[in-house]
Amino acid sequence: MTSSICNLPRDLAEEILSRVPVKSLKAVRFTCKRWNTLSKDVSFIKKYVGQAKEEAAKKKEFMVIKPMDFRVYLLHVTLHNDDKSFIRCEAKFTSQDDSDQVDLYRVFHSDGLLLSISKDCTKLVAWNPYSRNSRWIEFESSPDLMDVYMYAFGYEKSNNSCHNYKILRFVEDYCGFECKIYDFNSDSWRVLDITPYEEIYIDYHRRGGVSLKGNTYLLCQSVLSSHVDLVCFDFTRKKFWLPLSLPFEYSNLPSALTLSSVREEQLPVMLLRFDTFTMEIWITTRIEPSAVSWNSKVFLAVNLIQLTFYYFCFEGTSFFIDEEKNFAVVFDNKNVAYIFGVDGTLKKEHFGLSKKLCYTHACSYVPSLVQL
Repeated sequence: MTSSICNLPRDLAEEILSRVPVKSLKAVRFTCKRWNTLSKDVSFIKKYVGQAKEEAAKKKEFMVIKPMDFRVYLLHVTLHNDDKSFIRCEAKFTSQDDSDQVDLYRVFHSDGLLLSISKDCTKLVAWNPYSRNSRWIEFESSPDLMDVYMYAFGYEKSNNSCHNYKILRFVEDYCGFECKIYDFNSDSWRVLDITPYEEIYIDYHRRGGVSLKGNTYLLCQSVLSSHVDLVCFDFTRKKFWLPLSLPFEYSNLPSALTLSSVREEQLPVMLLRFDTFTMEIWITTRIEPSAVSWNSKVFLAVNLIQLTFYYFCFEGTSFFIDEEKNFAVVFDNKNVAYIFGVDGTLKKEHFGLSKKLCYTHACSYVPSLVQL
């Protein structure tokens, strides 16, 4: 039976395999060598990604990457303007080597690729969840700085469709600013003689940053006050730009900030005010390394005083929005999702496996064509 299935004409096999859910691709690849080869073919992947996007748009659903139990899982999210919205855990991502067996402390996403840092901060691996291929990245490090290094993941833009992916690693301490960049094409690190704007320090380790259009946007704080802004690291120009303003004044408030992204086009920011028990989400109308503009109207404003959600540890919190459907999905650090509607509706979804916390963002996911 297996032999006859594997001998199907290529166009028919492509049509069948292109309709297989992401969570079942591993089983497909184990069916036979021919299907394993076909699933990694560039033309097939393009077809698969295109159909996945079309199908998701029709069903008003999308996929989300969420680290749990120190592993990376795929969540299936369906949002409707009624009580039928739901979130479920589809599958755990695996790799071709043993990288998926390493406990992960932080996971970064860029353009369908993941950068993972091990729980003990001694290993660094980039991988493509779709193709399951990965690359272990060698790096030298001072043992006393292992847990304070900060990372950013993005790519250098080029005239062709092939991006040159890069990793930025930096640390700020009393000795100054140390910065290195890894180039995937050359498979090497080099020192960057750059520093951020001299009157700020990057508050990345607590709050995290997001990749958008190949660049990484991070929260930064003035050394002269507690005023917080955005700062962009530009992987094409290899520089930090001047700080960008947030849509609200943020200084000595007892509160927390979290960044997210929308379709690689917009950057939302979530503000949690612990003094008033409220949450606000604002969205950019334009975002570039050197300029930002924000929607004049808040996307979502919620009173949290009735919710135990308020008591989460903000370092484990992440969110994403569906601007078209007017929903925001907020993950706390207990593997619980809160689906907030701008009309005031609220639904609580339990999807997690355990209570183990992984300090990283959930993010929307679309399979990537990139081979590492």
